[in-house]
Amino acid sequence: MLKAMNRQPALDGLDLYRRLDESAERTAVNDDERIDAVTSQIGTALKTALSDPAIVRGWRAQALFASTVVALDGCELMTQVDLGEVFVDGDSAKAPDFFLHLRNGRRILVDVKGIRDAPQTPEHPEKFGASEVTRLRRFGDLYGAEVFLAFYYSYLPMWTLVSLDDLSAGPGGGYRITFAEAMMRNKMALIGDRTIGVGQPLEMTVYPDASKSNTIAEDGQAQFTVGSFELRVAGTPVTSPLEARIVVFLMAYGEWPGSEVPSVAGGAVQSLTWGAKPDERANPKESFEIIGTLSSMYARAFEYGTTGPAGVTGLQIDPDPGMLVSLIPHDYDSEELPLWRFELVPDSPKE
Repeated sequence: MLKAMNRQPALDGLDLYRRLDESAERTAVNDDERIDAVTSQIGTALKTALSDPAIVRGWRAQALFASTVVALDGCELMTQVDLGEVFVDGDSAKAPDFFLHLRNGRRILVDVKGIRDAPQTPEHPEKFGASEVTRLRRFGDLYGAEVFLAFYYSYLPMWTLVSLDDLSAGPGGGYRITFAEAMMRNKMALIGDRTIGVGQPLEMTVYPDASKSNTIAEDGQAQFTVGSFELRVAGTPVTSPLEARIVVFLMAYGEWPGSEVPSVAGGAVQSLTWGAKPDERANPKESFEIIGTLSSMYARAFEYGTTGPAGVTGLQIDPDPGMLVSLIPHDYDSEELPLWRFELVPDSPKE
């Protein structure tokens, strides 16, 4: 299981001070005026960056990707490579965001791209200059690793992971890839992503504590104390703690729309049922429907934890190593809660 290496945050601050200190005076490095000048510079730059939606969006996409990799536990090592000083001999190179040493021994570099606006058509291309692609490729050659692009479509939310080799030459120079092509060539399975199928509907019913007050006010607001609850999948009760955790996670962050149905009798609430099911059956002859990918569900949890009425409230959530693997282990097998886990193979002759 991945775990964070011990770091000393104070040393990160010291390195930042080293790079930003512009004092020409021969004063002590701990001189208050020198320190104040650097902290003032940091404050100004920080306010500028946080007021730019594009910068905030890009930073959050990087943080989400890193957290997703850690939660999926699909690699043995991940490190950020685009921070700090980089020296290169000869032609320029561009450092991608992350390096991953996968559990199968494959070495990849990943540059994260946050996509905010939905394309007008699936054939709408994301475009890249020839210089950027060349510089990314050279960095990969020098690093001894393949270079990938991770696209985060925040409006869905959804991830795709494509190789630089998946890009097509565009008219007039440069490179491009359409949303449809990125979907067909998606290699998120390399880092442990899976598509999940489960029976439907998913339901959770809570029942009031009969010994406590249970009233419905004139304005329709109901107040009661929960006494018990029941989880069901396709009408079958789910009771074990692991399966219950899975059902709650799928209901909260899966892509199926939800519903809320109260049962009222004698001026009191008898039960309250939350449900989730697809609008239409895509597999009417099967006992399951696709509820989404693990990476998309984790992205919804990330968005929930970092946004609110005030807008963006956080740049990241604390990475939880192996969280998705612990939730649905690789050897998971349950008659009480059957799950279908699909490892999607990209439509690419190179894979």
